[in-house]
Amino acid sequence: MTSWRTWAGFGVVAIMVLLLGSSVAGAVRPAVTYNVAVTEIGLPAGTSWSAVFNGVTNSGTGSAITFSGISAGSYCWSVTNPVTGTASTNRYVPYAASGCISVPNQLTVSDVYTTQYYVTFGVTPVSSGSAYPGTNWFAAGSTLAIQSSATFGYTFHNWAATRTANFVLASATSAATELTILGAGSVTAHFTATKAAVSFTEVGLPASTGWSAVFGGTSYLGSAATLAAGSHVPGSYSWSVPSVAHSGGIQYQPTPASGTMTTPFQTGQTIVFVEQFSVTFATNPSSSGTTAPTVGSAYYTNGTNMPITAFNSGTWQFSGWSTGSTAKVGINSKTTQGTNATVMGSTTVTAKFVTGTPCTTCSITFYEVGLPVGTGWGVTFNGTFYTSTASSISVTGQKQAGYFTAQTPVGTGQFGVQYYATGTPTSGYWYFGETNSFTFSYVKEYYLTVVQNPSYIGGGGPTISTQWVNAGTQLAISAISSSTYKFGSWTTSGPNLTIVTPSKAGTFATVNGPATLSLNFVTATGTLHFQRVGLPTGMTWGLTVDSQQYWSSSAYINVTGVPYGTYSWTPVTGLNGGPGINWNPESYFGQVATPTEAYALAVYAEAFQVTF
Repeated sequence: MTSWRTWAGFGVVAIMVLLLGSSVAGAVRPAVTYNVAVTEIGLPAGTSWSAVFNGVTNSGTGSAITFSGISAGSYCWSVTNPVTGTASTNRYVPYAASGCISVPNQLTVSDVYTTQYYVTFGVTPVSSGSAYPGTNWFAAGSTLAIQSSATFGYTFHNWAATRTANFVLASATSAATELTILGAGSVTAHFTATKAAVSFTEVGLPASTGWSAVFGGTSYLGSAATLAAGSHVPGSYSWSVPSVAHSGGIQYQPTPASGTMTTPFQTGQTIVFVEQFSVTFATNPSSSGTTAPTVGSAYYTNGTNMPITAFNSGTWQFSGWSTGSTAKVGINSKTTQGTNATVMGSTTVTAKFVTGTPCTTCSITFYEVGLPVGTGWGVTFNGTFYTSTASSISVTGQKQAGYFTAQTPVGTGQFGVQYYATGTPTSGYWYFGETNSFTFSYVKEYYLTVVQNPSYIGGGGPTISTQWVNAGTQLAISAISSSTYKFGSWTTSGPNLTIVTPSKAGTFATVNGPATLSLNFVTATGTLHFQRVGLPTGMTWGLTVDSQQYWSSSAYINVTGVPYGTYSWTPVTGLNGGPGINWNPESYFGQVATPTEAYALAVYAEAFQVTF
């Protein structure tokens, strides 16, 4: 049997246990916390940087920044992005600038900083082109595709860097190439102005005759049919061609004689030289009267049929015309004050006068020459209109002066045919008693319609327009091209119009009846040249030019017959080089322009498939 002492011992123990148990249960246990370290790799020693953890910012210059007393839980962090380097042209960028972790599962955050350099891309001269990819920060040691694009009138020349040790160019002379960046600095695309050779071609001069052209303020001389006028940068230039003097009273008048040329779209102009003869008009005796054209010398185009008129002066009365050579100037009626003369050479035409007695009550007679027999015509004298189908109209019993006007033009009822009174006088004032007749010279004219196909070419066109032309006239015709259209040909509506050389921009046309002259232009085209580098020999590659795709297994793709203008192009990506190998272009777009910057380079790089 257990003694009471034993039960007493158990009681004491139980009481102590109860007391001790009550004291432990009421005690506060200390919280468990952790240290979290944010570490960096890549910053130069001693570089100041910061980290933010759970809203708290700590800074340091070592490779680790520690945050203490962090309880278990989820937290977010971030680091300085970017970290500025010792110079304004370098910086350090973290691979992952921020993130979240679970404590205590993860107590360390590591971030890798990469070095970047500030690279400025520029062009020279200003506005001569553009440089891709443009000014930015780039990773140290990275190799990137660079490409230049010239603006109108310029051609890429080369790349140049301000600090050559900081950059490695795969090809300094290729518009598209690769650049390895080892430091900060500037890379500049140099462009040169495109020069175009300018020339003038003449038609109509005797062989080996010297002539000249002034282009952009400089005079160019020569005796060949084509005159070189130097090479010039793109722009708009004024030009002129002077007349050419020749022996024997002959000169050659240029058509057109001046204009404006915009290079490189237009680099040539045809000049048609028209032969002209010096004809002198005189009176005999001297000062006995006047003539129209006026007394003196002037040049007239070979074949010109023109009216000539003699005017009495005082008591002098017209008696007839004489010419030094009828083979050089033919006169229709040598006894008529107003008649027609045809110029075929250089000579003198004289109006002869004799003395006479002025009238007191005068009659005035108006004559016409040139109209078909029986054609109705008329004249207005002092407000009264007189008509006749004969060759003369007489107004008698006049005691005072008066105004007169010849009817012009005179129609024939035939489409595109009329007779026009030309020269002096077709109208004027009759001085009482001074003369007793006036002659109106009518010249047959045909209606020449000039059209252009297409109707609008953005400048340029024919040097003549729709007009009435004297019958039998040999016209100098010339075409001026525009920036997008070039001369194609001349065509006519039929046999009433003959052209010496329809395939030449400058030539002669003879008008023998109503006709239509058509100037036909064609679209100016060029060729775009593309070259690829980096691909294995014989590998097929391709590119897209304004939605049209082209392929080749050679190093070149030439796109021909392209109208002048600017085009966007894109090389084909993802060329299959075998299992796990692709070839991709270093730049994915570009622009070319014809005729100014029609070449581009596609740089390909090999890419391997890597599975992690």
